[in-house]
Amino acid sequence: MLAAFGRSLSMDRGEEEQETNNLLHFDDDEQKESTTLTEAAAVAMKDAKVREMLAAFRNEGPQALQRYVDDPACSDALDVLRGQSSGIVPGVVVPRPGEPVVEGSIVEPAAAVDDPRTRIAAEGLQKPQVREMLEAFRREGPAALQRFAGDPECASVVARLRGVAPPPPPKRTPPATRRPRILLGVTGSVATVKVPKLAVQLKAFADVRVVATERGRFFLGKARTYDGAAYGAFEQAQIEVLSDDDEWARWNAVGDPVLHVDLREWADLLLIAPLGANTLAKLANGLCDDLLSCTARAWDLDKPVVVAPAMNTAMWSHPMTAHHLAALRGVYDAAVVAPVAKALACGDVGIGALADVDDVAAAARAALGL
Repeated sequence: MLAAFGRSLSMDRGEEEQETNNLLHFDDDEQKESTTLTEAAAVAMKDAKVREMLAAFRNEGPQALQRYVDDPACSDALDVLRGQSSGIVPGVVVPRPGEPVVEGSIVEPAAAVDDPRTRIAAEGLQKPQVREMLEAFRREGPAALQRFAGDPECASVVARLRGVAPPPPPKRTPPATRRPRILLGVTGSVATVKVPKLAVQLKAFADVRVVATERGRFFLGKARTYDGAAYGAFEQAQIEVLSDDDEWARWNAVGDPVLHVDLREWADLLLIAPLGANTLAKLANGLCDDLLSCTARAWDLDKPVVVAPAMNTAMWSHPMTAHHLAALRGVYDAAVVAPVAKALACGDVGIGALADVDDVAAAARAALGL
């Protein structure tokens, strides 16, 4: 991917047109002779100048690569990564865009696996939409990336390659001497009417407390008429529901406990489901003006975070959503349970509905190592 950025910056339009099919497209003969980009990247990363170039890319973005296109080591490395060097070892097949990746199609030798960016590039290139993005970038330049900003996978690959955050530390697991503890955040999404059913499922394997935003409380109140049986089970389980009022009611003077700090210390997992567009934007930008966002801002980053977005289709496909999710992945190493396509409450049909409650609960279990 970095090679595509750098090489495109060093080409004029005539060279781009001449090499239209060189990147991420293979006819039958080319496919037989192509090699894994991870092997090439591993070789390139051994050169100090190449590493300097990648650091500049991480800090400044694609424009920084212009300073390195005339450096022989960097130019050679970019050619190798693009598969244009005669020094590449043939024999590994890279699938065409749109084709499924089969075992053995991309090989990751030990030297490549040791480098995080090589791993990220290898993972990204296995996704058809990422390969499509790189092809568009090669043909049209940086402006083409805007079309893919709304795709979470593309945005995530770009953000990770640029180094939005350092590699996350290992997540802390709950002690074996007690039940796991889940803090379930709910926001102003219609999908909050499904929270009682989700909370009861979580209660089967963990202690659960709910933190609701002001708008989240509104929709939670509608859950009784949406699914009376689930709401009845929720009430019977006596799961505590907290809101902004509880934060202020429990603090009167310096030295009193601070609820969002206590919740951070109590919980093993922060699960926000549903995560609406407004709260997503606040968390991605570090804003903290209610109990849920304050708890997230104070969160211990060695504890897992899982989010399940739910919003209107147009909101989900908006480029800002991908940027915000990339920020959550980068800062919190958050696991994202993607929304599904269906007829939404607003009448639109498309992606944006909360994932199945069973899938959200399964993601919580996995994050806790259960």
